[in-house]
Amino acid sequence: DLTRCYPLEDVGPLSGLTSLRVLRLDFTRVANVDGLSVLTNLVVLDLSSTQVTSIAALSSLTKLEWLALRFTQVQIIAPLHGLTDLKVLRLSSTSVETVDDLSSLTKLQELYLALTPVANIDSLSSLTSLRALDLNLTSVANIDSLSRLTDLERLYLTSTHVASVDALASLTNLQELSLYRTGVASVS
Repeated sequence: DLTRCYPLEDVGPLSGLTSLRVLRLDFTRVANVDGLSVLTNLVVLDLSSTQVTSIAALSSLTKLEWLALRFTQVQIIAPLHGLTDLKVLRLSSTSVETVDDLSSLTKLQELYLALTPVANIDSLSSLTSLRALDLNLTSVANIDSLSRLTDLERLYLTSTHVASVDALASLTNLQELSLYRTGVASVS
């Protein structure tokens, strides 16, 4: 665990640790993750609150099940397209604008997008294993695509542009729903 090892900038020396399964680099000064591309046994990777902007090197980490990129300047998430074993993806407080590249992540159970510029979530309709979805403080207005996510248990829509929750009628497993500071006037 290298969490809060703030002086850490270079992950190159870690490239020989090819059996590594869990790597926490959150709250470090790491900016370049190219050296991680050979750590193909990683299951958990936390890069939250780092200087990372490009995640291209992560595309080879196909065993990843848990990935956190919170509080980074990551904007392009196309390299995640092939990480089909991902179960938890934390992208809150990033610069991610589009989630289209996540449509292949059908094992995803938790997706956190709070405080991102995301507005269109239509491509999330294929993520039928989702149990938790955090869209707090995004620009999302239309949630019709969520009607297929029948395993969804927790949905957070605080401070979004959502005005209607009619699409949620089929979500019979929903246990938590946050609509604070939305345009929802009635629940029918």
